[in-house]
Amino acid sequence: METKITLQPIKYIPIHIDTIQPNEPLPCDLYLKAISRGKVTYSLLKREGERLEVQEKERLLQENIPLLFIRDSEIEKYERYLNRLLGMTDPESRSVLLYQRASLVVRELFEEPLSQFPFLRALWAVDELIKSMVEDEKLLSNLFELMSYDYHTYTHCVNVCLLSLGFSIHLDLRDSMRDIGLGSLLHDIGKRMIDREILEKPGPLTDEEWEQMKKHPLYSFEMLRDVGNVSWIACDIALQHHEKMDGSGYPRGLRGAMIHRFSRMVCIADVFDALTSRRPYREGMRLYDALMLMAEEMGGKLDRELLREFILFLSELSGIKGRG
Repeated sequence: METKITLQPIKYIPIHIDTIQPNEPLPCDLYLKAISRGKVTYSLLKREGERLEVQEKERLLQENIPLLFIRDSEIEKYERYLNRLLGMTDPESRSVLLYQRASLVVRELFEEPLSQFPFLRALWAVDELIKSMVEDEKLLSNLFELMSYDYHTYTHCVNVCLLSLGFSIHLDLRDSMRDIGLGSLLHDIGKRMIDREILEKPGPLTDEEWEQMKKHPLYSFEMLRDVGNVSWIACDIALQHHEKMDGSGYPRGLRGAMIHRFSRMVCIADVFDALTSRRPYREGMRLYDALMLMAEEMGGKLDRELLREFILFLSELSGIKGRG
């Protein structure tokens, strides 16, 4: 009897071009992404062991190509490369390496079989981000432009975590940063329970699909609760990050003070990143436009006092370019 072999499609993971050091041997093959008539293709740019020269990197950036791609099967090679670079780079370069490594940690939680170890890695990543942000006040502003590139669940989680941590420093909540950081980094982990076709659908969701999507905060809460060593504050952030002040949110329709203050903070960061990140079907909004929309059209849904502080927090960031 003939055995039929089904080949799994190759998965590609986005990496930022600034994590690739010019003139260093590449740890794995690099690919370029192209979209034509709604179809996505990946073409080989460089092979493992070759080098991405300074001039090539500059040309790609001039062509507005900040993201390259690697095959999912070669993540371990790339992560070893990141770890090596983290021990030998200057603070500004280190920020993008930390960002990329945190994205890979989130990706593992979404894509690999669940165990306690990836959650421990997430906690280590949060601790490392907190330490780096406290020691280097420019880290977040160095990453701010990077955050506006293509929206992906992994990078969205890291963006919301960084914004929430920076916001925590602004509000002098340093003693709570670990809970806020872990809850915000893993706020969308429940989406691994949602059908991939729903998550990646480019157009509007049907009513039935939307009902499925609205369950992800509850799934996030249950997954974090079951880990056993995640604080209840972090679990509540995951559960409540889509609740709104006027009761129009989900999954429980909570109102006002019924929503934990930290959840209200993460909700603001979540909305802001969703508005300003670029999608396949639209460009991200500029910072001013996004904040005006949040203040004028979503004012009754978001905590007004926290939103006012969030606007002040963003105004204090130096070096804002991509979302200015």
